[in-house]
Amino acid sequence: MRRPLGSIDWFPGAEHQTLHEVLLMAEEGWQLYPIYGVDADGVCACPKGATCPNPGKHPTTPHGFNDASSDPERIAEMFARWPGDNVGHKTGRASGTIIIDVDPRNGGMETLGRLQAEHGYLPPTRLHATGGGGFHYALRYPESVKEVPSRTIGPGVEVMADGKGVVLPPSKHASGRRYEVLIDAPLAPLPSWVAELARELRVLAGGAEQPTESRFKLPEHIYETASPRNRTLFDYGCSLRAHGWDHAAILAELQRVNAERCLPPMSDYEVRKIARSAARYQPGNALTVSPEVLAAVAYMEERAKHQAKKGLAAHSRWAVYRALLDSAKRHGRMHRGRDVVVRISVRRLGLDAGLGKTATQDALAELDATGLVYRVSRGHGPVPGSLALRVPDTDVLDPFEPPPSPLLLYRPRPLPRPCTVSGTDRGASANQQRRFWRR
Repeated sequence: MRRPLGSIDWFPGAEHQTLHEVLLMAEEGWQLYPIYGVDADGVCACPKGATCPNPGKHPTTPHGFNDASSDPERIAEMFARWPGDNVGHKTGRASGTIIIDVDPRNGGMETLGRLQAEHGYLPPTRLHATGGGGFHYALRYPESVKEVPSRTIGPGVEVMADGKGVVLPPSKHASGRRYEVLIDAPLAPLPSWVAELARELRVLAGGAEQPTESRFKLPEHIYETASPRNRTLFDYGCSLRAHGWDHAAILAELQRVNAERCLPPMSDYEVRKIARSAARYQPGNALTVSPEVLAAVAYMEERAKHQAKKGLAAHSRWAVYRALLDSAKRHGRMHRGRDVVVRISVRRLGLDAGLGKTATQDALAELDATGLVYRVSRGHGPVPGSLALRVPDTDVLDPFEPPPSPLLLYRPRPLPRPCTVSGTDRGASANQQRRFWRR
């Protein structure tokens, strides 16, 4: 007899509510594993705590969703050995399920409506509400198809199949809302058009006929401390994406690099997450940074070498400034004919500079006061804002060309001091500056 989710009292003596639900779902063949939960403030229970980038969404087990099982004894052992208040499910052929993730915040409802109008409606099937306001359509894995790769098939719509894990009810989202079962129905077969969209080879937006080789310079050894492994692999994955590589190809290449060059290697879960993040960008033809941008950055770097850096605040300011210069070398573009603009979030900038969010915001406010950096646009949703590096007017030709030997052409002048306030206005002014630089 099939029991509905939520009948907690069916297992006498069990005290863990999530485990009750999990054991009930295991009876139906779901491949399950524990996931870190979140507290009342949305802070992840993992060791990273408030700094966790995916609160309430990553596994507690050492091998992630590859540890998933439908055996009640194995599940009980996992939840006892690696406790987690949330529960995940491994999708793909091994479990026989595919999840279509629809995110309304990124246009998922419009995309799904357009796809259904073009190809046909999804059949009635099991439906979950995510804690983030989205929906999970659960469908049966097609027997006639050898492989269904996990892939985004449109803005806000992702097919979660082979090599993926998904959060299930009654897990708690960082927003405080819980994942819920909206329609408790048998899994319907996956429509063929969904499998075809997930399996088709994407064509480069720039017109190239096939992916090209990345020009990214990988270090021979990628260490955990000297050069952050996840940042290096992410940059490499983005480079591959810019050269037209699809998600499956990026994942395979990152797994190879991780095994051969990372010391120690990262977990497969982390590598898959990095590949997924890189594949979310639109494929292209690897547009290079213009020579004008590189020349402007070289000139600003030369000037920055001769500025005084006294005190902790000054070092924080220049750490942020150097991180912006490094970002401009990778994907900067000219702005207003002479300045250089980069698109980067405050969080990413803080990670690159080795600073916390508040320190990064304070440093940006000071750089803005000195006239070295200004904001071009604010971020919205997953899209970060844009910051511009102002090229000094001294000894700059128009159009911009850095002097062959800046040391011989100008004498460095001390930067103007940031505007200061006194009395009771000091705290209010600092808070206003931090709010201005928030993403």
